Amino acid sequence: MANTQKGVAVAQLTTGMTTIYTLPSSTKFTVTMLHICNVTGSAQTLRLCLVPNGGTPTSANAILWDFSIAANDVQELLKGDIWQDGSGTATLQAQASANTSVNIKLAGIETT
Repeated sequence: MANTQKGVAVAQLTTGMTTIYTLPSSTKFTVTMLHICNVTGSAQTLRLCLVPNGGTPTSANAILWDFSIAANDVQELLKGDIWQDGSGTATLQAQASANTSVNIKLAGIETT
């Protein structure tokens, strides 16, 4: 078993699902930090999905669905969550309710 620290640069979300991270096959990912930041003056919503290989983001694979974040706010979420997909490579995908309104930053540990 090997652990590898992973950091994902800050991504500015759009209204379309964007891949934030690709979880390699046969790997567990433990979240050490997930920050979401609303950079606007009004509340926004966020969708975050762990999409199985060949799948599409839906409420069925959502980690957060229409999660509201207040204006000019930052929240730390899901610390300690463990993500794994037994069907192959999975992707973490996210979108915001308005373009360039929400930034996301993710870090964690991959265990193979």
